[in-house]
Amino acid sequence: MVDGELKFQLVKLMKNNIQSGNNQFRRWGLRNSRGIMAVAAGFALLVWVIDAMLDYFVFYQGYGTFLELLVTHPPAHEIFIRLVILICFIVFGSIVSFHSSKRKQIEVKLKKSNRLFATLSQINQTIVREHDQQKLFQEICNICIEFGKFRLAWIGFVDEKNKSVNPVAFSGEGSDYLQNIEISVTDGLTGKGPSGRAIREEKSVVFNDLENNPDFAPWRKQAIEKGYHSSASFPIRLNNNVIGVLGIYAVEAHFFDEDEVKLLEEAALDISFALDIIQDEENRKRAEEALRDSEEKYHFLYENALVGIGISDSTGKILEANETMCQIMGYNSDELSKVRLADTYFISESRKDILGKLKKDGHVENYEVQLYNKNKVIYWANLSSKKIMFENQEAILSTVIDITEFKQSEKNLKTEKAFSEKIINTSSAIIIGLNADHEIQLFNEGAEVITGYKRKDILGKDWFKLFFPPEMIDEMNKIWKDSWGIKAHSYTNPILTKNGDQKMISWQSTGMYEGENEKQHLLISIGEDITERVRAEEEIQKHQNHLEELVKERTRELETKNKDLERFNNLFVGREFRIKELRDKVKEMEKRLGNK
Repeated sequence: MVDGELKFQLVKLMKNNIQSGNNQFRRWGLRNSRGIMAVAAGFALLVWVIDAMLDYFVFYQGYGTFLELLVTHPPAHEIFIRLVILICFIVFGSIVSFHSSKRKQIEVKLKKSNRLFATLSQINQTIVREHDQQKLFQEICNICIEFGKFRLAWIGFVDEKNKSVNPVAFSGEGSDYLQNIEISVTDGLTGKGPSGRAIREEKSVVFNDLENNPDFAPWRKQAIEKGYHSSASFPIRLNNNVIGVLGIYAVEAHFFDEDEVKLLEEAALDISFALDIIQDEENRKRAEEALRDSEEKYHFLYENALVGIGISDSTGKILEANETMCQIMGYNSDELSKVRLADTYFISESRKDILGKLKKDGHVENYEVQLYNKNKVIYWANLSSKKIMFENQEAILSTVIDITEFKQSEKNLKTEKAFSEKIINTSSAIIIGLNADHEIQLFNEGAEVITGYKRKDILGKDWFKLFFPPEMIDEMNKIWKDSWGIKAHSYTNPILTKNGDQKMISWQSTGMYEGENEKQHLLISIGEDITERVRAEEEIQKHQNHLEELVKERTRELETKNKDLERFNNLFVGREFRIKELRDKVKEMEKRLGNK
C-alpha cells in the first residue's frame, strides 16, 4: 500500500504541475503537439522502468529477474499501477499538447492583433500629422506593409466616367500587379472581386481563399504568382458616399478573421474621417480665401463705386463714407466725420420724412432730395437708406447718387416736350403717330381739322380701317410692311374724311426707335393736304393738254402751207433759170452778129 500510495501521490503531483510542465516543455523548445506527446510517452516509459527497478531492488527482492518484473511477469497490481501511470503521462502529454496548441493559436492571434493594432495606431498618428491627401494615402499603404506585415496594400478611387477603380497609392511586394489588372465597379466579370463588391455593396468584402474562390478567377493567376492567398477590401467614404477602397493582400490563406476585419474596418473609417477633415479644411481654406477676395473686392468696389456710400448713426453723425460720397458732398474724409447730416438738407422736412419712413419700414428707396454741399451749393440727390447693425450699434446705411444733371436734363426735356407739343398741336398739317399694328398713338389738332375726327375718339384705332377705302387696304398693308423700319421716306396717298370726302395727303415719315438694338416702335408722319393743289394741277394739266392739241393742229396747217410754198418756190426758181439761159443765148448770138 505504501508503494501504491507513493505512486498515486506522484501522479497527483504530475497532475498539479501540468501547467509548469507545459512551460517546461516550451523552455525545451517543444512547441508542437507531436513533440510534446513523444516526450510524455518517454516519461511514461521511464517511470515504468523506474517502477520495475524499485520493485526489483526494494519491494520484491528475489521475486524474479529484473526483465520479468519489467515486462514478462510483473505483479498484477504493479501492471495496473504502471498502466495508470502510463495513462496519466499520456493524458498529461495530451493536456500539455492541447494547452500548447491553444497557446500557439492565441500567440499567433495576439501577434496578428498586435500587428493590426500597431498598424491602426500608426495610421491614426499619420492622419493627425499629414494633411496632404496623396502623401497620406501613400503613408497609410507603407504602414500596412511595415507594421501590418501584409503582402500588398493599396488605395483606389472610383472613376465614374469609366466605371473602374484606379489605384492612387500602393506599397508592398508585387505592386506592379495593380498595373496589369482591371477592376470594375459594375456587376460584370471584373466587378465581382472584393474591391468592386466593397464599393458597390458599401461594406467590407473578404476573400480568404483566392486559389479556390470562383469570383476571383480574372485575377487568380497573377495573384498566386505574387504570393497572394487572401484579400480583403474596405470601402472609403467621403461625406458618407463611397468613393474608393482600401485593399489588403496577405500571404496566408484564411488570414482575415472577424477581429482582423473589424480592426481594418476601423482603419478604413479613420481614413474616411481623415478625408472628411481634409475636405473640410480645404473648404475652410477656400472659404477663407473667398472671404478675403470678397473683402478685397468689397473694399475695392466700396472705394471705387460710382455712387456715394456712407454709414451714419441715429444722431446723423457720419461713421464711414467712401471717396465718391466725399466728392459728392465736397468734403475730405476727416471733414466729413464732423458733419451733421441735418445741416446738409435744403428742406429740413425732407430729413424728417426720411427718418419717418426708416422708422416705419426700415428702408427708403430712390428718395429724391435737395442737399447742400460744402460750399452751400444746392444739388439734387437720389437717396436710398436702410437700417443696419454697425460695430454693435444701430446705424443707417445710405447710397447717394448726384442727379443734378439728370434733373436739369429732365427740366430741359419737359421744356422741349412742351414746346414740341405746342408745335404739333398748333400746326395746320396732319401729324400722326402709328405703332407697328398701324394703331393711332398721336393725332394733332391739324389732323382733327382736316379729317373731321376728334383725337379722343380715334386714339388706339386702326388708321387703315378708318381712313382708307376697303379696296386700298391690301395695297397699303404691302406698302406698310416695306416701309416699316425705313428711317425716313415720302409718299402721297388719298384718305377719307369723317364725312366721306377724299383728300390727297403728301406725307413725310420717320421712324421712332428705342433700346440698344434701336427697334422701331412708332412711325411719325407729317401730312400736307394737297387736295386743292392736285385739283389745280389737274386743271392746268387739262389746259396744257388742250393747248398742246391746238399747237399740234396749227402745226399741221403750217406744214401744209409750207409744202405749197415749197412747190411754188420750186416753179419760180425753175422759170428764173430758163430766162437766164435765154438771155445768155441772145447775148451769144448778138456777139456772133457783131463779129460779122
